[in-house]
Amino acid sequence: MWVHLAVLCANEGRCVYCNEARSEVMDHVVPFAHGGPDSLENLVPACDSCNESKGDKTPPEWVMTTHLRHPWNSTDATPSDPLPDLRRLYEHAHRACEETLGRIEATIEETSDKKRRKWILVRSLQFGIPRSRSHIAFCRATFEEELKFAKAVGFPDPRSTGTSALELLSRQSPDETSGTDSTDGL
Repeated sequence: MWVHLAVLCANEGRCVYCNEARSEVMDHVVPFAHGGPDSLENLVPACDSCNESKGDKTPPEWVMTTHLRHPWNSTDATPSDPLPDLRRLYEHAHRACEETLGRIEATIEETSDKKRRKWILVRSLQFGIPRSRSHIAFCRATFEEELKFAKAVGFPDPRSTGTSALELLSRQSPDETSGTDSTDGL
């Protein structure tokens, strides 16, 4: 359960590929079918649509084929020189690929954070083994707000404090929660 929560709640709970839709599934960045590991470091949150569209492609393959598939504006092209539009189309696809790879790297960094992992593991024990996709969605809905607050207070160890992140945040002064403290580092 904790792996599902760790991945699906990363990237602010959005699909790492389109960065718009709510994440619904975990996707292997390097496809499992191509030897990608089945590990947290290779899993990112995705929506059903992007996950299905990506299939067993790598992110650059998927982004480039998705963006290059669309027709381009031919106003600058001439029969003898179609390159201006082709170049813009490629540049657009390349930027989209760079943005997607940046989100993937940030998401993997987020899911690799040891304090975050430990906090999620301990807090997710209350949910037990996921019985279905709807059970994961229910646990996630219950979990997401507390995860945001835990991040704000540095992922305290729930076992040692005996309190939830929401309780810890409510105990802090307004200056501590506003982010004005330069030693915050969050």
